Amino acid sequence: MSLVAHILAMAMVTHLSNPVFEGIKFLHDTGSHFFITPLYLASMSACLFTQQLLQTKQHTPRHHRLLSGIILTCLPLILVTGWIPSGTLIANSMAFIATLALFSTSIAALRTGNRIARYFFGIFFLVLFLVSPSGLVLIFNVTHWNVQAFYVTAMPIGHLIFLLLLSVVQMEKVRLLREAMQHTAAANQAKSSFLATINHELRTPLNAITSLGTLLRLTALTPKQAEYVTQLEQTSQHMSRLMGNVLDIAKIESNSLELQQEPFQLSIVMRQVHDLTLNQAQKKGLSLVFVGHNAITETLLGDRLRLTQILTNLLQNALRYTLEGSITCTVQRHATPKPQQLRLSFSVRDTGIGIAAEKLSTIFDEFTQAKPTSNLSQDGIGLGLAISSRLVTCLGGTLAVESTVGQGSHFFFTLPFYIAHTEASAAHQPLCQLPQGIRILLVDDEFMNRLLGYELLSAQGGKVEVAADGQSALLYLQQHAFDVVLLDINLPDMNGFDVLQWIRQHSPNPNIPVIALTAHTSAEVRQQCLAAGMNSFLHKPSDWQRLCQIILKVVNREDDAG
Repeated sequence: MSLVAHILAMAMVTHLSNPVFEGIKFLHDTGSHFFITPLYLASMSACLFTQQLLQTKQHTPRHHRLLSGIILTCLPLILVTGWIPSGTLIANSMAFIATLALFSTSIAALRTGNRIARYFFGIFFLVLFLVSPSGLVLIFNVTHWNVQAFYVTAMPIGHLIFLLLLSVVQMEKVRLLREAMQHTAAANQAKSSFLATINHELRTPLNAITSLGTLLRLTALTPKQAEYVTQLEQTSQHMSRLMGNVLDIAKIESNSLELQQEPFQLSIVMRQVHDLTLNQAQKKGLSLVFVGHNAITETLLGDRLRLTQILTNLLQNALRYTLEGSITCTVQRHATPKPQQLRLSFSVRDTGIGIAAEKLSTIFDEFTQAKPTSNLSQDGIGLGLAISSRLVTCLGGTLAVESTVGQGSHFFFTLPFYIAHTEASAAHQPLCQLPQGIRILLVDDEFMNRLLGYELLSAQGGKVEVAADGQSALLYLQQHAFDVVLLDINLPDMNGFDVLQWIRQHSPNPNIPVIALTAHTSAEVRQQCLAAGMNSFLHKPSDWQRLCQIILKVVNREDDAG
């Protein structure tokens, strides 16, 4: 915009000495207030364009202020110099000062390594050569110099070259910005691919750890062993949350985070959050209090998992930095004009060490911890508050904090929900149990996943066969009848989609339910599985109760969306 304004202003300045358009001949009248206005406009627009082109505010702040001062000086002069006898001299002087300031700014920007400044710097050699001599004559009133021919010929040529080169520089800047955007997009894609790969590789052994804990629960345990199993489960849950936080940050930055809208009971969510954090609170001798959630009896429609993630992160943060006292999680209802909606405010208040005022502005930054002392446990990587803040924003609220050093902290936010006119959520249902004798084919290339899957599914009443690759799975399907197939999509010989295609086209039972069971967690992979014909989708590490529920649904031909 500033470049367009400068081009128009320079065209009017050129028109003063080389009339082209008779319709604006009033600009030729030296007694007209408009006679010198184009020169001021050209000076101001050139300064503004230079600020934007060279990003002087970030790279050369002193010159940025200099150019701003010229702009602010020219503005009032436009209003008054039309009535001043020496107004033309003042206007030419300001134009000359602006030219020198722009030249100085280009040198300063060149020293910072600004690539655009190289081109911009070269322009002013032409400007100073073609324009400055006549400006000096006009300013110092050197009457014995005959500059008429130079003023009529050289200055318009200088103006045209100047405008042409400015346009070229602007195009070069656009090209560099486009390249930078492409590099950024490529870097983001590489980061996303790296995180997805790391996530897949980490979730595979984590699935084994989680499954081992579940299997141990099914055996007779001494009290001490039961405590170890509890700690094992809590550790695996903590690791799963950390991986989820890292992936969620990447998804939010790439605008690929998908929110789920499903019915749930708030009391059940709060009970789960309570159970996840109670053991840590008891170990530290802290009082963990939940208030107000039982008053919300409606079935809500929203992202239950994200809400659980936010509250768990906030409570884990409070537990980490509270040495004595209590932690209180409060839920409060707020009236809304629409009866099918409600707003709920959530707060987590602790009596911990508190946060210094100067650190509050960065408390929600990634990989930042506001820990003032060295004797507190260094668990966590500084993502809990960052991901919580971003998730709250995605859900339609704002996470805020109030804190006093030595007295504790208070995190709070408010979210909108719809009231779902459905039955109570599945969490009210009793623990799932597979039908005795159900025939299951488990296809997975990881030995531990096959071993643990076999043990868990068999313990729940299933007759299980396991296959380590796609070809083995096809042989089993040709020789045996199964009620359901649990299929990993990453196999060494043929991927799960090829196996699925063979099942649908050549299997003796082409309609057999197939559940994708994979360490991939992205929405794209989930959608790809469902679009290919999978009956459902569940990522590892898997919730075996959830898997049991999905198996029952698909066997009963109630396809699940995953």
